[in-house]
Amino acid sequence: MFSRIAGFIYGVVCYLAFLGAFLFAIGFIGNFAVPKSIDAAPQTAVTFALAIDVLLLGLFAVQHSVMARQWFKTAWTRIVPAPVERSTYVLFSSLALFLLFWKWQPIGGVIWNVENATGRLIILALYAVGWLTVLVATFLINHFDLLGLRQVWLYLCGQPYTPLKFRTPGLYRFVRHPLYVGWLLVFWSAPLMTSAHLVFAIATTAYILIAIQFEERDLVRFHGEYEEYRRRVPMLLPIGSKMKKLITMLFIVGATLFTASRANAQVLVVTVPFDFAVAGKTMPAATYIVQDFKDSRLFAFMGDGQSTMVVATETDSTVTGGKLVFHRFGDEYFLSDMVTRSGKMHFAASARERRARRAAQHSLTTVLGN
Repeated sequence: MFSRIAGFIYGVVCYLAFLGAFLFAIGFIGNFAVPKSIDAAPQTAVTFALAIDVLLLGLFAVQHSVMARQWFKTAWTRIVPAPVERSTYVLFSSLALFLLFWKWQPIGGVIWNVENATGRLIILALYAVGWLTVLVATFLINHFDLLGLRQVWLYLCGQPYTPLKFRTPGLYRFVRHPLYVGWLLVFWSAPLMTSAHLVFAIATTAYILIAIQFEERDLVRFHGEYEEYRRRVPMLLPIGSKMKKLITMLFIVGATLFTASRANAQVLVVTVPFDFAVAGKTMPAATYIVQDFKDSRLFAFMGDGQSTMVVATETDSTVTGGKLVFHRFGDEYFLSDMVTRSGKMHFAASARERRARRAAQHSLTTVLGN
């Protein structure tokens, strides 16, 4: 009886680990309520950050896929009691996610930034729908079996485990993998998409498409009726196979071209200890990522949940470095120049700055970046 109680407590602890990872992921990917989010300011070199992120994503993919395969389960249950096998899988997956959250290295570089209030609201609504779809999809089949609680409960009650029968309730009548549809909405519904977020979204999307092939191979083996279900119901999009292939191809080509078009971007990271104005917008004191697109006068400022776009009026490629230069009039600061590896860029004074210039004494302030 002690082993049954211990097994049940272990299963509950593993479920709580999942719950913690699930809630943290909402804030991590959505950029709120966590110490460091997916689109936070970069802290290290781009190449090093990219290598760490790819390693973390690969580690999760290998753990999540290998431990789900039947040959691994057969070998694993020689070491781990069968009733807690699923709970152990959930625990390892949660730990892999916590490691990713902890060691994730933001890269910077703005791929897109939706500033329109209505547009942001729509994208955030899709983000919420994605998480809701993930949760609902687990309950449509059996949430507690998927996460190991049903197995340890039956073990506690002294009842043998019975595998779930094949069913297609609710969303499963329209697509075969509504759970993955929810995840894809979560990964791509981002009003702010940085380079690190794009790497995450592309890698996880590729993982889902590959994992489905292995998962469906097992489903056909254990549920003979799945073959007919697969022929009848689309995988992710409730449309015909030809249109699905076309949309997938266009998406991959578009994402590749879009990423390549940003490949020459330079990033300046700078901590500004005071509020300042740029392009007519007041930005708070914070650490900022400044995206400098080569062969363009368009720049993006992003930090502390604020972002804006600004266009340089003059450029000088003979001056290089890493700093921001501000005009100070009284207690107000206005961004005047930015110096990056690409050169020096000057920003025209706004009407607000011209009014401040007439009313207060002028001085220059320089803030160094890297």
